[in-house]
Amino acid sequence: MNSLIANGVWVDVTDDESIDFYTVVTLSLYRYYLFFSPFKQIEMIEVFLFGIVLGLIPITLAGLFVTAYLQYSAAISWTFD
Repeated sequence: MNSLIANGVWVDVTDDESIDFYTVVTLSLYRYYLFFSPFKQIEMIEVFLFGIVLGLIPITLAGLFVTAYLQYSAAISWTFD
């Protein structure tokens, strides 16, 4: 015997004729809402922001090193007579 949940009520499915279209649509909607729950969205935002932070750190460090090198090379080119 298979059991499905629809509208918070357990539905016992014994054969193919006992499942109607409304039950299938309701179950698919519940699956959709459970898949896109607010908690999963919060987790996804956390991962997204974590990726942004991890991506910005190397770019910032590279920019600082390039700026330091350009200032160093400009200081060497000065000639003091």
